[in-house]
Amino acid sequence: MPFPIDSRVLVKSLGKTGRVVETSRNGRYRVRVGGVLMLCREDDLAEAAGDRPRKRSKGGKLRSSDTEATLAAPRGGNADLADRDRQRLGSLDLHGLTVEEALSKVEDRIDLALRAGLDRLEIIHGRSSGRIKVAVHRLLRDLTAVRHFEIDRRNPGATMVFFA
Repeated sequence: MPFPIDSRVLVKSLGKTGRVVETSRNGRYRVRVGGVLMLCREDDLAEAAGDRPRKRSKGGKLRSSDTEATLAAPRGGNADLADRDRQRLGSLDLHGLTVEEALSKVEDRIDLALRAGLDRLEIIHGRSSGRIKVAVHRLLRDLTAVRHFEIDRRNPGATMVFFA
């Protein structure tokens, strides 16, 4: 296996670095990117430039990459984050996605929103068959970072997620 456990890798499709936490014989890897675990094919991974050992932040917590440190922001916001970027991060449209793709996007966006210091996220899932809404709500119930969520009163095709 070219990517041993705990090696730093670049996930090409995301353009982000992460750490390999598990490998399988069929060329698949479980990679932690930020706070999200994802399953990646070997051809979607590349060796991360300058593989450095993990660093400890000022609070003594382990962080897995410099990318995480630059995205991390104290609750209450990041002064460097432009308002339009906050708005873009604060809303996610899932129209046209499969349930699996939608759940992956929701996990990624929640991770980014939390690291950007946002206190809520709007997830637009639509009103059609409800499969995506049901799956997203099931996922949200299991996330400790989510304080609560509710259907938007103005738009029943959207869910508002509030972070703890």
